[in-house]
Amino acid sequence: MNEEVISLFAGMGAVICFVIILLQILLVFGKPYGALTMGGKYRILPLPLRVASGISAIILGTVGYLLLQQTEILPKLLPFELSRIILWAFTIFLGVNVLANIASKSRWERIIMTPLALILFVVCLAVSIYTS
Repeated sequence: MNEEVISLFAGMGAVICFVIILLQILLVFGKPYGALTMGGKYRILPLPLRVASGISAIILGTVGYLLLQQTEILPKLLPFELSRIILWAFTIFLGVNVLANIASKSRWERIIMTPLALILFVVCLAVSIYTS
């Protein structure tokens, strides 16, 4: 893959992170979209899961930034090696997350979040491999 394709992947991954961040923020504020996440057990997430959604939003923001940093779309704020390690760790986590979404009892989580997680996994994997 060439640099332009990887940059396009990174941009696409950052957009997906942003969309999921918006969902997580809505969940933090008690909006009824719980069927899309965390197994779909709660329509409105209880406080501990709202906190988890907030943490997820922060992590996704970091990952979106790292995708753009590693492909030099945004300036480097973290050392390259640390960014690379964090991005690889998130890539592995996303691979597991895709499997968890596939196994979810929530139909909406399987339909909506599984493809988003899969695309984000592929993007992170491609950027991680290309920038290693």
